[in-house]
Amino acid sequence: MTLAQMATADMGNWNGPYQVDTPYTATTDGFVTATSLEGGDQDCTMQIETPIGVIRQWANPNHDGVQITETSPVRKGDQWMVRYPDTGCGTVANGLVKIYWIPFDGNLGNWSEKIPSDTINTAATDEFVLATFVQGGDVTCTVATETPLGTIRQRANANHDGIQVTEMTPVRRGDQWRVTTSSCGTGTTVYRIPFEGVLS
Repeated sequence: MTLAQMATADMGNWNGPYQVDTPYTATTDGFVTATSLEGGDQDCTMQIETPIGVIRQWANPNHDGVQITETSPVRKGDQWMVRYPDTGCGTVANGLVKIYWIPFDGNLGNWSEKIPSDTINTAATDEFVLATFVQGGDVTCTVATETPLGTIRQRANANHDGIQVTEMTPVRRGDQWRVTTSSCGTGTTVYRIPFEGVLS
């Protein structure tokens, strides 16, 4: 990608809604967004997988009308799916689940392996950092993404009854970043994916 192409990297038109538990193949780089509007005392886990079988975003509101939303980058040619495995939850048909896709010509790179939380990293390129707490159980856990260090851009608290949280944060080339955890044990997963757009 040339400098001129990098400067004009943009997004296409929104597409959807898409169905849960259905595999799709990305014909371009892009982002999938998923929202559960399920209310009441209902356990409804939602997770975005790409490639299928690798969880990039995972959240579970569990009760009290908590609602969730997730966003994940998807590489051109990769399959993706929004998994919604719990019974008795809302559906796309009744409007309680909304899944959309938007293409992005920022030339996404390869996903990293899992990155340990509470470690300092320096972005070699512009990139997205995804952090998800998937431990569950009756545990208080705060997950925060800092970039530059000391500046919290995303923060979420899973404070009881198996609530799970997820975050996606853009990071500028050359900036340091880390995902901090508090009382989370080993339940936090962190990934990064580079892109050749321009975060100016």
